[in-house]
Parts: sequence; structure tokens; C-alpha cells
Amino acid sequence: MSRSLSFTTRILLASTLLVVVALAAAAAITYTRGYRIASHAVNDALTRSRAVQQSFQTLRFQQLRLMSHLLATDPNFVSYVANATGNNLPGGNGGADTRSIQDLLGERETEVGFDFGLVLDGNGHLVTGTLASESANLDLSGVPAVAAALQSQAAGSGYWIRDGRAYQITVAPLANHDEFFGYLLLGLKVDQGLLQQVKQVSGAEVAVLDTSGNRYAPVVTTLDAQQLDALKQALSGITQVPTGKAFPLDLNGEHWLAYADTLGSAKHVGLALALTSFDSAMGDFRAILTEQLLAAIIAALVAIGLSLWLSPRLARPLRELAVAAQAAARGDYKRRFEPHGDGEIAQLTQAFDSLLSDLREKSEIENYMADLAKYLPDSSADQSTSRTELMRPNQSLTTAVLGIELRDSGGAQSASSEKAIDLYNQFLRNVEAPARAQGGHIAAVAGGRVYIVFDALDAGTSLVRALGTATHVRTVAGNQGLALCQALSVGNVVTGAAEWTLGAAGCLVGEPVRQLEKLLPEATPGVILVTQQAERLLVDRPGIRIENLPGAASGRNVFAVEHAEQLGVSQDSEDATMVATAPLADSDSTRVRLLPGMILGGRYEILSELGAGGMAVVYKARDRQLDEFIALKTLKAEMAGDKALLDALKSEIRLARKITHRNVLRIYDFGEIDNVPFISMEYVRGMTLRYLLQNRDRLPAAAGLRIMRQVCTALQVAHEQAVLHRDIKPENLMLEPSGNAKLMDFGIASPIRRGDGNTHEKFVVGTPRYAPPEQLQGEPVDERSDIYACGVMMYQMFTGKLPFMERDVGRQTERKLQEDYVRPTEHVPNLPKSLEVVIVSCLRADRDSRPRSAEALQTALEGIRV
Repeated sequence: MSRSLSFTTRILLASTLLVVVALAAAAAITYTRGYRIASHAVNDALTRSRAVQQSFQTLRFQQLRLMSHLLATDPNFVSYVANATGNNLPGGNGGADTRSIQDLLGERETEVGFDFGLVLDGNGHLVTGTLASESANLDLSGVPAVAAALQSQAAGSGYWIRDGRAYQITVAPLANHDEFFGYLLLGLKVDQGLLQQVKQVSGAEVAVLDTSGNRYAPVVTTLDAQQLDALKQALSGITQVPTGKAFPLDLNGEHWLAYADTLGSAKHVGLALALTSFDSAMGDFRAILTEQLLAAIIAALVAIGLSLWLSPRLARPLRELAVAAQAAARGDYKRRFEPHGDGEIAQLTQAFDSLLSDLREKSEIENYMADLAKYLPDSSADQSTSRTELMRPNQSLTTAVLGIELRDSGGAQSASSEKAIDLYNQFLRNVEAPARAQGGHIAAVAGGRVYIVFDALDAGTSLVRALGTATHVRTVAGNQGLALCQALSVGNVVTGAAEWTLGAAGCLVGEPVRQLEKLLPEATPGVILVTQQAERLLVDRPGIRIENLPGAASGRNVFAVEHAEQLGVSQDSEDATMVATAPLADSDSTRVRLLPGMILGGRYEILSELGAGGMAVVYKARDRQLDEFIALKTLKAEMAGDKALLDALKSEIRLARKITHRNVLRIYDFGEIDNVPFISMEYVRGMTLRYLLQNRDRLPAAAGLRIMRQVCTALQVAHEQAVLHRDIKPENLMLEPSGNAKLMDFGIASPIRRGDGNTHEKFVVGTPRYAPPEQLQGEPVDERSDIYACGVMMYQMFTGKLPFMERDVGRQTERKLQEDYVRPTEHVPNLPKSLEVVIVSCLRADRDSRPRSAEALQTALEGIRV
């Protein structure tokens, strides 16, 4: 049931319960403590009462004994009594003058202070006395104190209860000149006045009980009439009153405690009873408890009221978080929370706001990437379509035809039939790729010969393209150890499909084909021959050299052609990594650019070109052995002979292998196949940040912040491994469709020296527009240099502009040192001020003023919420 209650109701019930429990505990403690205090007070009162009674008893007995001694030893008194009785006391009354004795005792009563006096004969019978209620010759020998004196013929004391009255008495023998003639009994009343004195001192009620006749009858007491009646009723139900310990009594429903002591040392004379009301002692505590319970009820009501008022307010942040969580579950991350204070609710609010911000950023960048992915070129479109090109529709055209004859299969003859076919297919793919790059296609295959036709507006242009293809194919064959013979012709040909009953194949007919069939046997491996008609079209072309050579088969003169330019021209952008502009060292002429469709080393099938920078080209490839997609990075053909750049390629894999993180592109291995050095790396289906910026100008703040936090994470991992990137820019950041960012290209993570024929050295210094001033000036760099590049990249991401647009590196360096750029908010007024502060701090010319590390930059970015 508790699960069905709202959080507010739970707070209400819990707070009320806590108040009630606390007050109940306080009441219980108060009651328990009060009970103990009351019990102690009652017992203390009883103890004091007994002590006071004992004190009064002892004092009064001492007084009586002193009085008895004074009279019993007074010769005049004894003689008077003896004369008045005629010495007849020991045996009984023999005509004694009782009146005179009474008068004398009356005089002594007034002088000494006893309440009554009696003269007894030797047998304990009353002779006379001042106690008016007693008659002469009354036998008092049964009174315990008198009996004790008769037995010992010595003085004695005790209590005497008679006719509803209690007395303290002493009995002393009377003797004259060693002649014994009776006893003197003196007494003091035990009346209410005496008991009131005991009560005043002890605080307890007092009663004297007559125990004769097997009953307990109150003789004298300090209790009022109502309490006395209740005491008589309570005693009537008691068979034996315990002595020597406290026992409870119920007087009219009121709880009392009593303590009984025997009167004197004799039994069955009477009891002295001390009583005190336990309920009265507890009265104050019960009043306190009642007040406390009343206060508890009031406090509980107040607590309920306060809970009803406070609970919704206290639970409001949690309700808002719950509503936001439900909205987030539906994909709505728009809610914002501002935590107040530093308590647990504030911490929870801050954490939830951070979570929503992360989800908002992730959702925004995923939507953003999904929208851009619609315009992302499909790399599969670049793959070879050689299987269908042979089946093109029939057509007649005037064009160049390249004939290629494979003289040596590179070991295919000694291989198995399956292996031989596979090697031949690789040969065809590697021939087809450069042909397609020049607008050509394989029109026919016959044995070891391949015929390629080129599409062009005129025959001369098609010849130039065919020559470029032939030059590239020759380089590829040389790298693979294949002996190829090539020849070029030009003229009208017919292409189409030759069909027969069970199959079809591409066919090529025309005069150029017959010319190639005659010319190819005259060619030697590595030499490109041309027909006379083709020679007339090429002879005046710049960069083309033609010479006469003896034919290999007939020995007659044939035309051989050379092209001075390599196939393909790289197109570097202004944001390419800057390399020294000195002439390249002599390059190996066998270096060649990879093209889609080629198969490298029989293992890597080149599918498409992913991108190119200042030094290298990255291809998408399929590892045919592992059947998975990878990325291959190679140096550009025109830079392939530069040993320093080759060392940089090797340095990149050494450095990148130190870093393993989801935001860093994984590097697999370095290799060199068919004279092509490369590094293999993780293939990521996505787009670079450069592509993103080119298509969307600037990024939404949430998406940009998420990307930059991932960049900082990657840099932090790299810096922890003592690796500086030194070329942070949009081209080197790959974004997956999920929005995950991967930092790549550690190719210049350390200085790269290049030399030319002169006496000076040049260095790769990164990309000028993103590099910090100290890097452009050739000074030592550290982690803060990468931070500067991050600042430039953030500026571009959030404003769509670059802070420094100069082409001249010197002027650019000068402006960076002066921090001469437009503030980001002047481009985007609604850009968060906190984000602008971070960007500006990264662009400080003084590196000590920049964030000290990638971790510090990431912390600053995490504090920004959009």
C-alpha cells in the first residue's frame, strides 16, 4: 500500500510519525522517571516517618524512665505512699489511703509532666492513680510492660492500649529501706498531636493500630475521617499485616504505601503504621505527563499542518525531476534545472540537469548527423562496376584504344587453377582502376590481352588519357613484378556484346584492333608503343616524348612514347597541413597512386578515396583475408619518395599505438606492399568535422559542446602518454552517425625534418590557421599548443567563421600574437557568454593564460549548459 502513496503523502506521514514517536518516547521517559522519583519519595517519606517515630518513642521513653526514677527514688514520695497504704501494697489493698496517693500523684503529674500515674501492688493490681477511667483493684498484670516488671522486679517500659487509647508507660518498683511494697506506673498519651508532629517532620501519615482480638483497629491517626474509614475497610481485608517491609494499600481507589512496626519490643500490643499516598506523589508527574500529552497532540497537529504546507514544497523538486524523467523517456530533453544550495536535492538536481544536458546534446548531434547523412556520398558508389561494363550497349566511335598484353603471369602458371584465376582477376582490377580514372573501360579480354577504350570528345584527348593510363599501369605492374607490353592506336571501333548459345562477352572490332594485334608482339615489357596515326596526334603535345625503336619481333622501327607527368593531380586546400616548399628529393618513379578498384598485394581491395591532406591520402579498403572494412593511409604519389615523410608515417603508428580510447581512431599496423607504404586503421562510417562545417556553416551549441568534450577527452589521454597532436583541425576529427567523435592523424605529433639540396632544413609545422603562434614561430610546443588549436576550432564550430583568415603565414602569426580577432558574440549574439570566455581563454597568445591542460578545458566546457 505504501508504494501507492505519493512521495508528499509519505513525507507527511513520516514527519507526523516521527513527531508522535518522539513525543511518545518523551512521555514514556517522563512517566518512567516520574514513577521512580515518586517511588523514591514515598519510600523516603516512610523511612523518615519510621525514623521520626523511633526518635519520638525513644525520647518519650527516656522521659518516662527519668520521671519514674525521680519518683520511685524520692524518699518523701515513697514514704508517703508507704504511710498512706500502711505498708500493705505487696499483698493487696489493706485499707490504703488512696485519696491521698491520688492527690500526691496529681501534684507530681503537674510538676514532672507525665499524663497519668498509677500505683500497683506487688501482684500488679491497681491501688490508685490519676487515670480516672480505671477502677481500684484492677488487675494490670496482663499488660506486657507490667508483666515484665513483675517477673524481673525491675523497671520496665512499653505500650499500653486500653479503651481505644494508646499510651507509652514505664513501670518502676517502690521500695523503702529495702522493703518492697509495690510499683509505680507512669504514662504518656500517644495522641493525634504527637502523630501530627511526626507527620510534619516526615511528611507521611501515621496511625497506631490495636492488634488485640485478632483485628487491626486504628486507635489514633493523622488521617481524616474519610481516609480513616478507607483505612479500616482496607485493614479489614488483611489477615496479617506484614512488618519490616512496605506494602500497598488501596484507600478509596487511591494507591498508598504503608510500613508497619510493632509498638515497643512486645508483640500483640499494637502497630505503628506509616502511610503515604503514591498517587499524590505521582500527581505532579501525572500533571506534567498530561501537559506533555496535550503538548504532543498540539505538536502533532502542528506537525501535520506544517507537513501539509512543507511537504509539497519540499517534494516540488522531486516532482519536477519525475516529470522531466517521464518527458525524457519520451525523448523530450528540453527541461532545465537550476540547483540551489549544496544539499542532496541540489546535488540530485545538478546531476539530473547534467544528464538531461548530455542527452539533449546527444539527441541534437544524432539528429544533426542523421540530417547530414542524407547528403553524405555513399562510398559503395565508388566501387568498381567492371562486371557490367563489358556488357555495355553496342556503339561505334572514334577513340583511342589501349592494348595490354600480359607476358608473365607472376607465378600464376605454377599456382593452382583457382589461385591463377584469382591472380589474373587482380591484374584486371588493377588495370581497370586507372582506366576508369581516365574515363576508359575494358571493352574486351582475349587470353592475356586486354583492350581498353576511352570516352572523349576528340581522338587526341582520348590518346592523352590512354597514355596516362598506360603509364600508371606500367608502374603498378613493375611494383607487382609483372611483365606487361602496351600499345596505343586510334580510330573508329565498334564495341558491344558478343552472344552465343550459353553465354556472352564483350567484344571490340575495327581497324585499331587489327593494328594493335600487329604492334603488341613488337613491344618489350615497360615500353609503350603507338601506331603512326596515334604518333601524328601526339607529337606536338607538351610533356610527351616519342622515339624510334627496333621492334622485338621483326626488328623494324616502331614508335615508343613517354609521358612526363604522373597520373592524377592532388588538390590541396588552404587548410592542408603546411609542408616546407623546397623541391622534393628525387622520388622513386615506381611510386603510384592507388585508385578505387585496385587490389593491393592481393589482400586489400581499394574501394574509394575517403580524403586527402597535404601529405597523405586515405582510402576505404576491404581486407579480403579478414573480410572487413579498414582505412588505408598512404603518402601522396608526388611525396612518396620523401624519406622524412615516410618516417612520419611510421612515427604516427608508434605514437598512435600508445593511445587506446573510444575517441581516438585506432591504428592497426604499418606495411609496404607493391612498393606502396601504408598504415592500416579503423574504418569509421561517418564524416569529418570539415564536411560538417562545409554543409552547415556552424554547429548548434549543444552539438558542438558534445563534440569538443570528446576531443578534450581524447587529447587528455594522448597528453597523458606524452603525445602532442600538433595538428588539431576539422579534417582530423571524424564523426560517427551516433555523434561519437574520433580524433585522428597523429602524423606530425613530433617534428619532421626535411632536406633539399640547400643548406637549410624545413619542418612540418601543422596547419597555419589552427596552429598557435609559438608553433608557427618554430618554438617548442606543449599541451597548451593543442589547446590553442582547439580554441580556433571551437571558434569556427560555434560562429561559422575562422578568427584568422590571412593567407600569409607571417601576417597570420602577427595577428595571433596581438590577439586581433572579432569576438565570437559579435558573429553570434546569442552565444553563451561562458562559452565565449572559454574560447577566448584558449586563443591567448601567452600560453600561460590558456587552460593548462585538456582536462582543465573539459572541466570548463562541462560547466556550460545550453
